[in-house]
Amino acid sequence: MQSATLDKLVQGISANKRHIITSDIVRELLNSADYIMASSVSGDIEDSLRPHVPSRVEWRILDHCSAISRLYALFENYVGDAISDYVNYIQRTHTLSDISAPVQDYYRIGISKILKEISKPKLSYLNLQEMIVGYGKTLSGRKPIKLEPLAFKMHEQNLRLTEINRLFSGLGLDGINKWVERHPKILDFFGPEKSPEGAEKLLQNLIGYRNEAAHQGLQVDDILGKDEILKYCDFLLNLSVSIHEFFITCFITSETRLGFARECGKVSESLKGGRVVVAPVVGSFFVGQTLYVKGSNYCHAATIEELRLDNKARSKLAIETPTEVGFRLSEIAKKKSTLISLNKQRNRAGGSA
Repeated sequence: MQSATLDKLVQGISANKRHIITSDIVRELLNSADYIMASSVSGDIEDSLRPHVPSRVEWRILDHCSAISRLYALFENYVGDAISDYVNYIQRTHTLSDISAPVQDYYRIGISKILKEISKPKLSYLNLQEMIVGYGKTLSGRKPIKLEPLAFKMHEQNLRLTEINRLFSGLGLDGINKWVERHPKILDFFGPEKSPEGAEKLLQNLIGYRNEAAHQGLQVDDILGKDEILKYCDFLLNLSVSIHEFFITCFITSETRLGFARECGKVSESLKGGRVVVAPVVGSFFVGQTLYVKGSNYCHAATIEELRLDNKARSKLAIETPTEVGFRLSEIAKKKSTLISLNKQRNRAGGSA
């Protein structure tokens, strides 16, 4: 839900891609018998490097293992951080009565799992007394509620889509599988094939490569080439964007149910690649305001960059009856997508994504 969580993943994947590209270039140069560095200084560097250069195959194995392991670790951390973001949102905005019984049961089971493993070094950062006291206060109905995000993140299986679906369902958020399969980023990634099972299969393949890299010896035929590794980087980035937008749509649904968000109208015209739209709307709008654009399989935040009414630019508008307004937005809004706004009270309370 928080864009900072996605931004951190984007930076990590970008660094991974730059490493793979750079390593591939340097490997080919240093393994080339015809390559000679030009300057004397570069020659000294070359002389110090060449005795330590692994063979082309050994180098490729190291690149494969490090890139795939790092890529999966980035994704696993991202999913965990996204869950934490949503749990923190629940803490800020919900009461115990707002949380369904199945989610409360899932949380209770998660707390029991933590208690079983609390002595492990990886959980040394947890304050057990604070967690138990917070849980007791939450059960007593005190506000604000206090939830430990880790209770929703405990998992023993690798994060295939089925496992991600299980974790998200524990938060009361169902349907991530179908959301991912139909998300525009995933459909665009797979191109004309548009295989509904493509994302699940590719993620499963990545996890298989990661497990082999961590636990088994690799043969030459098992090594992924540069382009294949870069493809997995792009895939996980698109998959993570689709997960990010899934949390946004869940956030918007929750805010609407709680009375802090409302539909302003539907886009009737989408121009200039979707950045300029016309919609009959009701509500208050101003330049710089954040709206949420929700389609059937996507949902993202968009900033109002320009408002136009009767073909005149306006800095703000207050519309009481459905009226066609032109918007220039920072993100794409397709025809028939819904424009949603948060009310000012919720914005001041810190409930926005």
